[in-house]
Amino acid sequence: MKNIVIITMTLFFCATPLIAVAQNENHIVIFNDKSVSVEDQTDTQNRRIFEIVNNACKAKKATIEVRFINQKTSSITNVKTFFYTESIFNASLYKKEDIEREKQFFGITIKRKRKRFAKSVLEFIKTYKAKARATEILTSLVPLSQTTGKNVDVYFFTDGIESSEYRQMDRRSFQNMQEAVQSAKKDAERIRRKFGLPKTISNISSATFVLPLDMEAKGDILSYLESYWKEVFASFGITKVTFETL
Repeated sequence: MKNIVIITMTLFFCATPLIAVAQNENHIVIFNDKSVSVEDQTDTQNRRIFEIVNNACKAKKATIEVRFINQKTSSITNVKTFFYTESIFNASLYKKEDIEREKQFFGITIKRKRKRFAKSVLEFIKTYKAKARATEILTSLVPLSQTTGKNVDVYFFTDGIESSEYRQMDRRSFQNMQEAVQSAKKDAERIRRKFGLPKTISNISSATFVLPLDMEAKGDILSYLESYWKEVFASFGITKVTFETL
C-alpha cells in the first residue's frame, strides 16, 4: 500500500463574529480492515464511523487518524490525519437584544460544520480501495506506540481474525480460553521484541473492536477472540478493551 499523505482539514469558522479557540481535545484512531476476509463497507458501519467522528468533534479540537489493517499495518506513515478546530461565539460583537438569537444561529452552524467534517473522513474511508491478503492487527501496536496524542481512543473495524506471519487464526482457531490467553501473551512479547515496543503504551485510553454482526453466531470462538485481544492489549498496559457488533 502506498504511503498516505497526511493532510490537515482544520475548520476555522471564519464569519466575523467567531473566534478560534482550543479548550479541550479528542484524539481518535480508526483502523479499518481492508483485507480480503472482510466484506466491503456496510451502511451500518458507515453510520458508526460517522457517529464516532461527529462525537469527537464536540470537543474544541479533534484529531482523527485513519489507518488501514493489511500487510503493512505496522507502517508509521500509512495514515491520513484530519484536524478539526471549532470556534466560540463572540457575544461582544452583538447588541444585547440580539445575542440569544445569534447564539442559536451559531449553534446550527457548528452542527453543520461537524457533520461536513465527519462526512469527509467517512468518504475517504469508503473510497479508499485496497484488498490485502494479510490481516495484521497485532502490528497496529507499532503505530499506536508512536501516537503523540493524550488519552487516545482507538477503534478497530475488523472481524478480529489475525492472518499473518505472527498468527493464522483463519487456519486454526483457539480451542479454549486458556489457549487464547497464553497465545496472546506469546504474540504480544514477540511483537514487542521485533519492533522494540515499550512495556507500556500509556497514552491509549481505550480500544474498541467493532465486529460484523455475524460474529455473534460464532459463540465460543468469539469469546476466545475477545480474551485473546484483551490479553494482547493488557500486555501493553491497555486495559479498557471493549467489543461491539454492528
